[in-house]
Amino acid sequence: MEASGGEGRRVALERPLLAGGEGYAHDIDFPPGGGSTDPWWSFGSVAGRVLPQLAEARAIAARITPEQRGAGGRFVIEAETMPNFLAASYYPEHIFRAADLIPVGSRASTGTLVQKKAPDKENQPSKKYLLSASDDSLAHLEGLYQSDGNLDAPILKDALKFTSFAVEGADQVLKMGAGEPPAIVDGLYTFEAVLHPQLINTGEPDPIAGDRVRAEFIAYVEGLGGSVNLDFARFEADMWYLPVLLPRDPATVRLAASFAQLRALRPMPQFRQQRPFGDQIDGLTALIEGSPPTERRVAVFDAGLDVESLGLEAWVTEYDFSKRPRLAAHDEHGTTVTSSALFGPLDAGLGPPHTAIDHFRIWPMPAEVGNDIELPWVLDRIREVVERGDHKILVITLAPALNVEDSDPHLWTATLDRLALDHDVLFVVAAGNVGELQPDLNRLLVPADLINGLSVGSCSSPDGLAVRDSYSAVGPGRPGAMTAPTGVQFGGNLDAHPFAALFPDGRISGCEGTSYAAPLVARGCAELDALLEGRASANLLRTVAVHQAERPSDKDGKKEGSTPREVGFGRLPVSYVEAFDHDPNEITILYDGLVKRGQLIAVEIPVPDDVFEAAPTKLFEVRWTLGFFAPVEPANPVDYSSAGIHVLFRPHRARYSFTYPNDEDAGTYNVEAPENVSLIPYLENVKDCKRSTYPVTADQPGVATEVVRRSRDGKWEGVVRMDKRMQGKSLREPRLDFHMLTREGGDLLTDADDLRYALLVSIRAPKGVDLYDRISTEATLLSPLTTSLPILVETEE
Repeated sequence: MEASGGEGRRVALERPLLAGGEGYAHDIDFPPGGGSTDPWWSFGSVAGRVLPQLAEARAIAARITPEQRGAGGRFVIEAETMPNFLAASYYPEHIFRAADLIPVGSRASTGTLVQKKAPDKENQPSKKYLLSASDDSLAHLEGLYQSDGNLDAPILKDALKFTSFAVEGADQVLKMGAGEPPAIVDGLYTFEAVLHPQLINTGEPDPIAGDRVRAEFIAYVEGLGGSVNLDFARFEADMWYLPVLLPRDPATVRLAASFAQLRALRPMPQFRQQRPFGDQIDGLTALIEGSPPTERRVAVFDAGLDVESLGLEAWVTEYDFSKRPRLAAHDEHGTTVTSSALFGPLDAGLGPPHTAIDHFRIWPMPAEVGNDIELPWVLDRIREVVERGDHKILVITLAPALNVEDSDPHLWTATLDRLALDHDVLFVVAAGNVGELQPDLNRLLVPADLINGLSVGSCSSPDGLAVRDSYSAVGPGRPGAMTAPTGVQFGGNLDAHPFAALFPDGRISGCEGTSYAAPLVARGCAELDALLEGRASANLLRTVAVHQAERPSDKDGKKEGSTPREVGFGRLPVSYVEAFDHDPNEITILYDGLVKRGQLIAVEIPVPDDVFEAAPTKLFEVRWTLGFFAPVEPANPVDYSSAGIHVLFRPHRARYSFTYPNDEDAGTYNVEAPENVSLIPYLENVKDCKRSTYPVTADQPGVATEVVRRSRDGKWEGVVRMDKRMQGKSLREPRLDFHMLTREGGDLLTDADDLRYALLVSIRAPKGVDLYDRISTEATLLSPLTTSLPILVETEE
């Protein structure tokens, strides 16, 4: 393939995105707290339910052998709380301390939400605390519930939050997935074991105990006729992940799962299966014009390609970690994935490439690794590349064939989330091609459940309503990124519209799979990074991508194939050039700021009042997207994200709610409206009504599912977008209020590092409203993000 000359050109924008919005953020006082909801049910009703469970737990604990317990003599119990107490503010620390119970993690659960003034709700999100316990701990706990409620008030309140207690056993630990036998190596089953973190009473890691438990587990496995491969043992977030070989006997496997400090035992995953390829597509060629306009490069981890024979030397550099002989299947996948990252679909007319690729060949694994089940080797290579600091955007298409599971962590997800935060990199991960399997088995594949990155599924066409391709894996994700995949892009469908890609022999043929959708999205993010001149954080790139996604409307988002569970936020962009320019009635403002723990900030949207007043009955389209990267706690999947931002949208400065002295609703009123001039004093002085501290928030129906989820499940989603159409009279000095929350082990923290956020706000006014020029002129703290775009959008002779 021959390269032809050409130069990139700089394109000036007439009305670019405006930056500096964080200048309009300022501190405000917290409103008076409403207080937490205390349990109103009787102590006797709870004790009557849990005392038989505790008696059974003590009997089961007595049967745990010394070899299964280890020298520490402790085991793990599950303590399930009611959905009423999911929020971190309800953390039951007092009863844990009283019974010498050490929290070492949690699992997702569901239960009945009990309500005082409304019918109870079944199947609501809840959690099971995993608690390191001793025989004395169970005795203390049983004694507390035998006390007839004669307890210190904090302990009594905690005791009323629980619905069940049970000893963790093989049924909870052994995770067989689809039920198929694990892969076999040397005549033995291959498993991955995850050990509970070993902590002291304060919650701090105990490295000595951690090493001791690991050694005890290895000895226990060897006593069963198995072994642990320490060459690929990995330690992440205070937990050991160990490759285990076990005899092919279900009873022995179950005995292995009975080790008291074992969090999970699951078949060792292998590489994902790839989709088939299609026929040659005539009439298309892949041409490289010019040379990369910037030094930025995208990292792709895949199966390699022959750079020289394809004439891609200026654009692609291969780093061969494999050193194994090349097979056709390897080169075909590596070449087509790289083709997507360079060109996108070759029949889409996206133009020549704009960002070069570093292709890291990690499949097949080296001969000394042994076999494809030793995937920690691949993860180590990814870590090495990230730590070099040469790439901001990294594409993951080859990864474990393991479905996301709510209750247990995974090494890949935890590692990528940590690397993304520590090194400010954006992982773009293919969601997986298991969408045609039965429910639960069609869910996202690890690590597409990461919360500090982009997970990408495949949709059936490059334009129109985003509809999931049948093979594309579905969500939800895990807390912190429940809307997953993050979005979709065209990944091809051999029966309808194949993805046109370059093959090793230079021909163009059809493909299908999320392995092509993900690098296509990464190509767009690389263009975005160039538009932002390399100054953007990985979180900002992710936030802009979500903000610009073509999200199905409220109505379309209920259609099969287009729900948030299937397409996430919608079709992610493949190009951002047009998104950076605006019509006269449009504006997009970027806020890139910090929020501190214990700080409440009001983030103003600087739109002059008369802009809204000029079209009081016409609709303004308001969209805002908030994103941040957060630390994670893999041992606590229910509370996986350790930081969150509670966000409230207040669209009108003068609309307040009023309540009567008995707390009944007295209505919401515009206190500045002429018709309410006499009503407001009457409510406040005669009826003794209380006015809300701050203006009312906007209702969040329709396309704002993450906002609703934040309120319901604990306010921890790492990216959230709201789309709303509002009349001009409903908008006046709109703002968003931010409050940062942090937690550890499920408990709220009062001290934490500042959290950097990215916020984009877009407003489209009715035609004829001069929105852009008014704001750019009067909002003096804002400035055009850039006046020209150094991006190869076309060539000039």
